[in-house]
Amino acid sequence: MGLLERLRPHPGWKDPDPKVRRAAVGEIADVALVVDLARTDPDPGVREEAEAALLTLALEGADEAAGLKAIEALEDARILLQIARQAAIEPASRAALARLADRKALASVARHGRHAAVRLEALARVVELPAEDGGVRDELVAIALKSPHDDAALSALEHLTGSDRFGPRGETAPEDFLDGIAQHGKSRAAVRRARTILHERQAAGAVAHPQNDRRAQIRLCEKAEALERSGECEPLAGEIAAVQDAWTDLVPRVDDDLDERFQAAMPKARERLRHNLAEREDRRRGEELLRASREQHIAPRLRILETVESASGESLPGAIEDATWEWEHLGPLAGLRPDDPVDAEVLAEARGLEARFEAARGAGRTRFDTWQQDLERHRLEEVDHAARLERQRLKDAGEKEKSEHLARLQKMCERTERLLKSATLSLGKAEPALREVRIALDSLPVLPSRRDHDTLVDRLKAIRAALAPRLQELRESDKWKRWANTNVQEELCSRAEALLPLDDPEEAARRLPDLLERWKTASVAEPDRAQALWQRFKMATEAVRARHEALLAERTGVKRALCEKAEALSASTDWLKTAEAIKGLQAEWKTAGTAARGQEKALWERFRKACDEFFTRRDQDRSKRKEEWAKNVDAREGLIARAEALADSTDWRAAAAEFKKFQAEWKAIGPARPSRSEALWRRFRAAGDRFFERYKRRDQIDRELAVAGREAICAELEALLPDVQAEGLLPRLEAAWDRWRKSPSLPEAVAGPVGERFQKALDGLVASKPEALKGTAFDASTNRDRMEELCVRLERLLPGGGPAATDSLSPVTRLATMWREALASNTIGGKVAEESTGEEVRKAREAWQRIGYAHEDDRRTLGARFDHACRRLAPPPAAERGPAPSRPRRTAVSGKR
Repeated sequence: MGLLERLRPHPGWKDPDPKVRRAAVGEIADVALVVDLARTDPDPGVREEAEAALLTLALEGADEAAGLKAIEALEDARILLQIARQAAIEPASRAALARLADRKALASVARHGRHAAVRLEALARVVELPAEDGGVRDELVAIALKSPHDDAALSALEHLTGSDRFGPRGETAPEDFLDGIAQHGKSRAAVRRARTILHERQAAGAVAHPQNDRRAQIRLCEKAEALERSGECEPLAGEIAAVQDAWTDLVPRVDDDLDERFQAAMPKARERLRHNLAEREDRRRGEELLRASREQHIAPRLRILETVESASGESLPGAIEDATWEWEHLGPLAGLRPDDPVDAEVLAEARGLEARFEAARGAGRTRFDTWQQDLERHRLEEVDHAARLERQRLKDAGEKEKSEHLARLQKMCERTERLLKSATLSLGKAEPALREVRIALDSLPVLPSRRDHDTLVDRLKAIRAALAPRLQELRESDKWKRWANTNVQEELCSRAEALLPLDDPEEAARRLPDLLERWKTASVAEPDRAQALWQRFKMATEAVRARHEALLAERTGVKRALCEKAEALSASTDWLKTAEAIKGLQAEWKTAGTAARGQEKALWERFRKACDEFFTRRDQDRSKRKEEWAKNVDAREGLIARAEALADSTDWRAAAAEFKKFQAEWKAIGPARPSRSEALWRRFRAAGDRFFERYKRRDQIDRELAVAGREAICAELEALLPDVQAEGLLPRLEAAWDRWRKSPSLPEAVAGPVGERFQKALDGLVASKPEALKGTAFDASTNRDRMEELCVRLERLLPGGGPAATDSLSPVTRLATMWREALASNTIGGKVAEESTGEEVRKAREAWQRIGYAHEDDRRTLGARFDHACRRLAPPPAAERGPAPSRPRRTAVSGKR
């Protein structure tokens, strides 16, 4: 399809998009066109939509001809069955029934048909079918049992009980289906008839009653014969049922001759009922035809008559003239046939309306003459006043008209001057503007003053002088543009023709839309060459499309071969190799390109189905392995939970041993789901890494915990300071003191601040309630005396009796004395004395550790004195002494003194 054909508008049902065609089906009024779409449209959805539209016409449409055409186009037996049962008009039901041949379909129409004549016709066709296999008899039983319509149910029961084809003449129907009809039948008349037949069967062996009511039998026969002449429908059906029931009550005490007479009259009565129903349907159709014909021919004439008869005043002649024109252009009556009763009635009424229309026109003219005479009288009375007003109005109107002319021309001048100043002046705007200026100069209207006239003329001439050269330039520019577009089109033709030698048709097809877009922008060319260039461009583009379509056909063949290979591999059980092979086919599919239009989806569905079949089987095999993976995942998650719970432990040896066990257990667990295995391993390893990272820093962590414990003791004591109570103070202090002494020792740099904090809090508590702590470990004076006693005890062991003996000596004498003592320690008995002194120092240290609380000043002074004596009496080895401390040691920090 060429570019012009694509740009030309098309009806919706011709659109290439199936969705648009489906939406347009409901708007088509031509039945033949809908039938053609239902048969020939390539899209199944459009065909279904068209069939649904035909079904709606057949079921609900009032147009008999359209409904019959729709039925002729439908082929589905189920749809025809639905129409035969439910169509609104009887001819449609009959036409659909004539297309049905299946026994069950005919029986369904006989049971549930909407129209009585159609039901009886369907039942007659069921009876006419061959009855060798018993199927017809079963359908008749179903009709008699399930049909809610008395006519169909009674007729089916009559065929079952009185036909040689369905049982020997003279015998009754089998008792089993009669019992079912008598108990569960939907037709009351059929239920009564079945019960009567069962009663006759039960009384067949009994002795006949000696009395016969022959008069009643004769009356019933006469009544049945009178029903043949009835013109009713529903009442006649009720009377037939009532007469049948009354005769059944007399059975078996009836005379044979009267029974034959009655049995001969009843079918005629039922035939009369069918005849009456058909006549009523014909009358209904005739009324509908008469209504439609009157709506077509009479209603427009009545509306025209009402318009003429209701018109009045000045509009009356126009109304009469319009009505006459409409009357003459109404639809002709020549198509009506006088021999047809409906057409004859319409013709007679139309002729009467013609006479009425002529009379209405004459009366209208008379009314108009009278109205004119009245109007002339009033006009003469007002003519003088109106003349004066008219003169004034004309004067005012003249002045106003002059002002309007001036304003209009000034606006035109302003508008044209703005165009002249515009940088985007186009030929389409310049030509009408110059034409308007010239017309204004040639036929300048009357203006309010001569000055206005001269000023406006000069302004218009100036505009014309400025606009004419610009217009000439624009015309030359437009001519040049057409010439340039002609060159562009020639170039586009050459480029389109250059696409033909390309080896890759798809590449040529990809370049084609750009050329088409550029052609649209340069579509205006020189008139003498435009058509030839278009034909040349069109031939080149169509050739490119043809090559591309051939390429698509080739790709379709490649993809079809891939489908066959995938189908051959779909039953394989070699999962790995086959999976790789199918993945290779999928990769080939991706590189194969697009197939022909309309086949890509079907080929893809076929290829995907083969691939899915193989991978479904593989997944089923894999699901068995997933159960084992799930168990291993649960085991690993349990192990991870244990490891994560132990990762923050401070029991370093036990936790390290447990983690080694965890690692051994992890190796013993089988494989897990590949998608979760790495994540589980990262969790397990993270727990182990967290513990062993903490294990490397165990000393620092223990130190931090010890500091936190000591700070907690300090905070507990500081919380007691604001309101110290004597009651319960001692147990709290003893508990805090015991915890402080049992806490792990800390380095000097960390222990100093926290020890000072503890001592400060303790000093505050002891100082607040000293009486409550007398005689306890927190009695400061007693503990000070004990500390002084230990200091004196050690100082006495020093050479010279301790500091008191040497305090009065000069520095030179004190140094000589210390030198002699050092020499004495190297004598033969020095070793024994040293051991004795060391034992004494050890005991003194133990006693010092058992001393309780002391004030900060006492603790510092006596502690330094005690340490000095200990160092002099039992100095540590040189290797253990290390560098001298910069300040006295604070032994109370670690809880040991």
